[in-house]
Amino acid sequence: MRPYLFISGGIAEAAGKILVDFSVPGDPNTYKLDAWKRSGHTFLGPGLGVMAAFSKNNGPLAELRYMQFMSPNVPVLAFQLGYAFGF
Repeated sequence: MRPYLFISGGIAEAAGKILVDFSVPGDPNTYKLDAWKRSGHTFLGPGLGVMAAFSKNNGPLAELRYMQFMSPNVPVLAFQLGYAFGF
């Protein structure tokens, strides 16, 4: 097992959903709608991960990453599973 820390930055996009109440003026009914917010473009953030090395230079990995989007200013926590080869 190979634990590691990293700092990342780049271009990404994240979307969030929340349930909101919506009413039309003059209509006594209240409707439930999904409101979506798209955030993204540039981000920076730290993370940590662990790799289960099958050999010197490859194996599956798991990472937990915090991403702070720059505009609009939105924090995101992301989990990633992958496979690294060559390092």
